[in-house]
Amino acid sequence: MNGETTASELRDRLDSGERIYLLDVREDIEVAEGIISGAHHFAMSRLSF
Repeated sequence: MNGETTASELRDRLDSGERIYLLDVREDIEVAEGIISGAHHFAMSRLSF
């Protein structure tokens, strides 16, 4: 499964024991409000398309 997922879907996947690589593309200020345990943070503004 690739792309976006809801918090509920993520919780279900983690609870089922699925190993995932979670890339958190929120901006630094958003991450400061709450870290997603186990996620790898890389701000969307740092990505170039």
